[in-house]
Amino acid sequence: MGGELRPELQETLWNDPSCSYTHPTEQHIQTWNEAVGLTHASWMLVSHAFWPGYSGDAKTRALEGSRKLGYALQIDSWMAETDPDTGTTPISVKIKNVGVAPFYYKWDLELGLFSMGSEPIILPTDWDIRSVIDSNPVTFIYQGDIGDLPDGTITLAVRMKNPLPNGDPVVFANANPDPPAPGWQRIGTYNRTPVISPIANHSVSAGQTIQIKVTATDLDGNTPAFSATSE
Repeated sequence: MGGELRPELQETLWNDPSCSYTHPTEQHIQTWNEAVGLTHASWMLVSHAFWPGYSGDAKTRALEGSRKLGYALQIDSWMAETDPDTGTTPISVKIKNVGVAPFYYKWDLELGLFSMGSEPIILPTDWDIRSVIDSNPVTFIYQGDIGDLPDGTITLAVRMKNPLPNGDPVVFANANPDPPAPGWQRIGTYNRTPVISPIANHSVSAGQTIQIKVTATDLDGNTPAFSATSE
């Protein structure tokens, strides 16, 4: 849903910090934020922003007003835990919308599992992003086969595919300092049990104290060390 900011308001609306409009006869004051909140607009045409344009504080307010439009999908939390009885690893992701408008189209959401030295595993889901309406998180759960994952640290990521050829994916409203691949939103890491290197047999005499050092290496090159002392 969208429209156009009334042409007679475009030049002056952003001059005042309240970004408000006073009706000339009814004396009703309506702010930009109020109007956007009531209409849930995804876009608004403001031609004055391009010519002749805004400057100074008016430009800053106009840019902030633009950011308040539309959806802002955000990863709220996630969880992945392997069931020791079944060996399955359900993955749950909570997504919320901190914007004013829903996302109107059913674009495909995918999970990505990235591990150093291995090809990424892409998991299609049946999650419907249209159900994420507001800031109340919606929980999506993937319970399918996640494949034969290597031991070590797995980076989990999510993306919403643009169905248009070469189209950009939707950007989530989260910090994403180290995406595992272009277009993916990193959501966290999941540690698989490392492979413990075998150790040689040890003989212990009565009253003798020995120390056994055990190391484990995963595919990330991490080498945690464990030590145990027995008498």
